[in-house]
Amino acid sequence: MTFLGAIFVVAYAIGLFTKGRIGVLSVSAAAIPFNDSAAVVIGGIPITPFYLGMLIYLPLAYLRIGFPRPDFVLPWLLGLWGVVVTLTGPTVFAGMPVVASGKGLDNQIGRWSELDYTTSNAAQMIYLFLNLALLMALASSQDTKHWIPSIPAVVGTWVAAVMWLFREAGVPWPSELFANSPRRTYASGARLAGQFTEPSHLGAFALVSAVLLTVTVLIKQPRRALRVLYLLTIGADILLIVESEALTALAGAGIFTILALSWGLYRVLLRNAKIPIFLPFFLAVMVVALPKVVEFTQGVIEYKFQARRSIAGRSSADATSLQVFLDSGGFGVGLGSNRSSSMLLLLLSTVGIVGTLIFFLLMGRAISDGLRDRSRLPFVAALIAILSASLASLPDLVSPMTWLLVGFCWNSGQRGFNDEMIAHEGNRPKRPTNLDKAR
Repeated sequence: MTFLGAIFVVAYAIGLFTKGRIGVLSVSAAAIPFNDSAAVVIGGIPITPFYLGMLIYLPLAYLRIGFPRPDFVLPWLLGLWGVVVTLTGPTVFAGMPVVASGKGLDNQIGRWSELDYTTSNAAQMIYLFLNLALLMALASSQDTKHWIPSIPAVVGTWVAAVMWLFREAGVPWPSELFANSPRRTYASGARLAGQFTEPSHLGAFALVSAVLLTVTVLIKQPRRALRVLYLLTIGADILLIVESEALTALAGAGIFTILALSWGLYRVLLRNAKIPIFLPFFLAVMVVALPKVVEFTQGVIEYKFQARRSIAGRSSADATSLQVFLDSGGFGVGLGSNRSSSMLLLLLSTVGIVGTLIFFLLMGRAISDGLRDRSRLPFVAALIAILSASLASLPDLVSPMTWLLVGFCWNSGQRGFNDEMIAHEGNRPKRPTNLDKAR
């Protein structure tokens, strides 16, 4: 067990004995920003703090809600197809050149690995099932407390901001606290990576955090103290995006902005919706900030092309992933068998056309359901932001933040709540009606 793991074990124990299942889920949410680190290492295989919490939370949740209802067709299909393609792909297409997990994209340029079964196959299947189990648990219970998704945003942002302050002050930071996973190569250099392995991970996380908290402030209008905290966190997120110089975050922000404006115009022009009060302010900020954003983006792109190695590694990985998809006949070579720089190519190369279609149908269902409930708009916006960054250059099918947000958007959560209330009411003695009294 690492020192970070010991900290979270204590936190999980406190959460369990003070708030029960919700306490464990809250600590698990706080563990999401440390998913590049290990809490426990077993035979060289790291278990992150988040999944350590899932081993506690999920049994408690399912003891409460029972077996998942049959209407979770898409999660079941994605899990089943993931198992089928992962068990058969490495055998059918053995020896195919792939970008192996755990070796880094840049380190494999021109010397790709041969497809074979590895521990990454088993790990990715287990991670996917745990995340799908989390989705179904959240969508079937009353555990979707609206303040929980903000926990990873606030915790992760301020830990990274403190690390930035240490760096600026020239004070040594105990890097081994987070850089403790044996299967990770941690970034070092001028660009800030925070507690993550790569600056791009930090930039994407800061983008999702900023979107989530911004929409939360605008839609939910929290109490003054919480509002001040969220606004300060949003400012810190912008700082982290700048310091990470992550093109992933900038590309994700661009995609998200285009989608958000398109949805807003659709609502106003075709659905006769009212123009949101904050829209003119948002457009004014965009006009003022646009020159600085363009200048900063040009600088990041120029740096990327001067370094070349990163661009070359990602381009080669994407080209190889496309070839893997084509050579497998669209079937895929299995979860954990291939890496890519784009989420779309990662899905196509690992779970094929079928798995990619199921994944996007599942995400579309979550977004559609979330849009029907105004209180869930922050989660929908954050989910779109993380998917935008993933499509740009952050492929991670088993991202805990993604599946947490999907669980909070899924419409069946309200049905599950109603089911529990009906069952609870059914155990109570009925109150006498006026007819009963007359009798």
